[in-house]
Amino acid sequence: TLFSYIIKYYSAHIIKNVFIRVLKYVFLCVIMGILNLKGMIRMAQVTKDTIIGDILEIDETTAPIFLSIGMHCLGCPASRGETIEQACMVHGVDADDLVSKINEHIKDK
Repeated sequence: TLFSYIIKYYSAHIIKNVFIRVLKYVFLCVIMGILNLKGMIRMAQVTKDTIIGDILEIDETTAPIFLSIGMHCLGCPASRGETIEQACMVHGVDADDLVSKINEHIKDK
């Protein structure tokens, strides 16, 4: 019937599109991994407007810097969405000092 043909066509079309997207994602991940291993990808400078979650996603080794100044809520979804400036305001920390520490830590990575 026409209905079963439409279902089969769209099912195959959707599966094909999902498969292509997954392949593109895997390819991109492999390329980014190769470039990162060769040291070709470097983290940009962190500013007071940088989101904490973005920093942690790019370089997990920055977590001890946040923990050392009392930011023990890194696992909280709300804290990962804050900027450095917002978090520093809440914790009574100088944002410029924290930005300097993080940039010093990531400069050779």
